[in-house]
Amino acid sequence: MSTTAAQKKQTHIVEYVLYVWQMEDLLRAAGFEESLLFGLFQNQDGEDLKWLMDLGRKMQAEQKSESGHVSDIIEV
Repeated sequence: MSTTAAQKKQTHIVEYVLYVWQMEDLLRAAGFEESLLFGLFQNQDGEDLKWLMDLGRKMQAEQKSESGHVSDIIEV
């Protein structure tokens, strides 16, 4: 099964970009705490939570923890 992000990217690129921006803001608001995010996404497919955690790791690696967007989105 594909993630919500993958579905949005395939069907409507603008929705995908907006979704990623929202998820970046959510990760920042949650302080990148996996347990808190798990509580928010417990009814979602496990792939969505994995994608979100991967996004959070990428944000931290690219030093986007406080502002900005991951390089994948800038390329889109």
